[in-house]
Amino acid sequence: MPLPTREVKEVKPTAEQVAPANKQAHPPVKLLIHGEPGWGKTSLAAGAPGVMFITSPLEQGIKQLVAAKRVQPVPVTNVKTWSQVFSSLNALATQKPEGLQSLALDALGGFESLLAEYVTDNDFGGDFTDKFQSYGKGWEVCARRILREFLLPLQAIHDHGVNIILIAHSQPKTVQNPTGKDYDRWQIDLNKNLLAEVERWATDIGFGTFTLQVDRDGKATGTTRVLKMQNHPAYSAKSQTGFGGSIDMGTDAAAMWGKMVATYKGGQ
Repeated sequence: MPLPTREVKEVKPTAEQVAPANKQAHPPVKLLIHGEPGWGKTSLAAGAPGVMFITSPLEQGIKQLVAAKRVQPVPVTNVKTWSQVFSSLNALATQKPEGLQSLALDALGGFESLLAEYVTDNDFGGDFTDKFQSYGKGWEVCARRILREFLLPLQAIHDHGVNIILIAHSQPKTVQNPTGKDYDRWQIDLNKNLLAEVERWATDIGFGTFTLQVDRDGKATGTTRVLKMQNHPAYSAKSQTGFGGSIDMGTDAAAMWGKMVATYKGGQ
């Protein structure tokens, strides 16, 4: 069944609504950001120039940050169905709002749930347990749809010169190692079929973690945020755009985007 293409009106912010735009020294990114809980993934995205947010039903992070005055107000559209996700992206791909430089989607797990619900109802007769889940068929359909109805519209928006920032949750999982000891890895909380498509599409993957700060006597004085952009057995990361491999993001959430882009050294 084809998706409806009706527009979600609030996804077209005016030039006044979009955060003030700044000229970028780097090409527009396709950034997938994940990390430890509470690291500041949404804060990082909120610091991008000319940013607007599309959020899944249960994501309240950006609204809470704005209410607490920890980030500047930005336009936010909260979608409730997969049809609204597609309509929102299709509208932006068709006509880029004036002043829009960055688009953040928060969070992928919520969009995955909307997609699974849509596919269950439209491709498997509403039967999630026996039909959708059978031999992974439902997730295979979801993977095809996320490419056609999510990543392709995002690519069209990116082609307008817009940064795309995908925010995802992650959690530690034990990896079975056939050649040595098992080890823990921060795994992005997304079905493997969908994750493979998203990671392939993204030019940059950042993992947010904390490092311990110590004084001259070796005593702990606090923590600081670090963004890892080089792959590691413990997490997924990369930077084809050319950002630093390990970036000290400090403790000021509002300054994180600037700290990241300051490490730009050109494509790799």
